[in-house]
Amino acid sequence: MPPAITDFISDENRVCCNNDLEQTLTLVHSKWSKEIEHSGQSSTHHPLVVSNPIDKKGLEFMRRSMRWEAPSMPTFAYYPGLLREQETPLVIGKNWFLDQDIPAGGFVRIQDSSQVWEERVDKTRIITTEGLTTCLDPGRGWTITSKGYNFLKKQECWEGHKQALIPTIRKETKRTEELEEAGYRSPTWAVLRALQQINSATRIEGEAAMSAPPFFQSAGRGDLLFWEKKKDQQ
Repeated sequence: MPPAITDFISDENRVCCNNDLEQTLTLVHSKWSKEIEHSGQSSTHHPLVVSNPIDKKGLEFMRRSMRWEAPSMPTFAYYPGLLREQETPLVIGKNWFLDQDIPAGGFVRIQDSSQVWEERVDKTRIITTEGLTTCLDPGRGWTITSKGYNFLKKQECWEGHKQALIPTIRKETKRTEELEEAGYRSPTWAVLRALQQINSATRIEGEAAMSAPPFFQSAGRGDLLFWEKKKDQQ
């Protein structure tokens, strides 16, 4: 128990609470104080004799001078401040989208259902909802995580080439499905990051475009380039 709480319970000048609460404090004090023992026992750690906080005629407690952790700041102190309530004409998915800059001051809006985001690449419809992005083009359809799709489409090698990205993802998903049916399992990102740090690797060779970890400077397989970041993007 923190010394401050022990000192509070042991403070003879504090105003006493009702009997039930005082008995509870005594039990807490005796069980969770740094170290409690009868004053008749010997100690080699320079014990501090503390009177019984409730029963002045009761047995004294002996508390050893043990180290305690330094005062710490509660994690709540690092929480961001509350956003002020404010009216805003912005409507998510209509005149403001999640990949745009947050309005000055920020705002909170609770949605009663998952938002559906739709975009078109020429005549191809691509929708995103509940963390998944799906291409609805017959014959070229696929579904991958929205974070994987958003990451790829913003890479320099795919900017202006979204129509080429659609069949590439289709081929990559089909290849991945075939490998997994054959028993292949991709290494976890934690393993790949550890190998990256050990070997100071900047490129990952293999895996799939939509699942290769983005913490590499570049990624690809053979002649297929998944992405290559500029130095200022690392």
